[in-house]
Amino acid sequence: MPVAKRTSTHSFREADQLRAHVAGPGSGISGIDVRPEHAQPARDDVLADIALEYVRAYRGHWYRWGGDDPSGFDCSGFAVEFVQSVGRFLHGGDAGAQTLYRTYPVTTAPRRGCLAYWGSGPDGITHVEIVVAVHGDQVITLGASGGGSKVKTVADAIRANAFIKQRPIRAPGRRTDFVGFNDPFLLTVG
Repeated sequence: MPVAKRTSTHSFREADQLRAHVAGPGSGISGIDVRPEHAQPARDDVLADIALEYVRAYRGHWYRWGGDDPSGFDCSGFAVEFVQSVGRFLHGGDAGAQTLYRTYPVTTAPRRGCLAYWGSGPDGITHVEIVVAVHGDQVITLGASGGGSKVKTVADAIRANAFIKQRPIRAPGRRTDFVGFNDPFLLTVG
């Protein structure tokens, strides 16, 4: 497994300061609460940042149905790679988007490192991506998408434009069946 190399010249602290400046109290997409991080539940931001640096190296890799390694990822395989990279996946092996949704606490206040889900509802999750940034009311995700069960080779991925992509949740051409977020990095008490 390749190790992601940090390519940004900005520190995590600088990114946090920018986020705090851009996202003020009361801003947010309908149903999404974007509050200053100090008002949100305690979480392990260091692990979230390490995992994000790791998966950002895969931006542009191709989608492969059932894929769970660098030879090609599907949406849930990529999300599992993300949480496994820092030991936050509680199950052994791979899992689908529905299992990931049920594994971590649901949140209405997305932060970098949260998982974002699409489908017909909480019992019908069909797609998952990783929240890489929250800027005001805009949530940016990174995920393996554009494919489906017929995308099994690089040629299939190229024909389908199926790659690991970074984009806003609310953008023209995006799925409209957004369900919600959960947070693999929340710290539990007790």
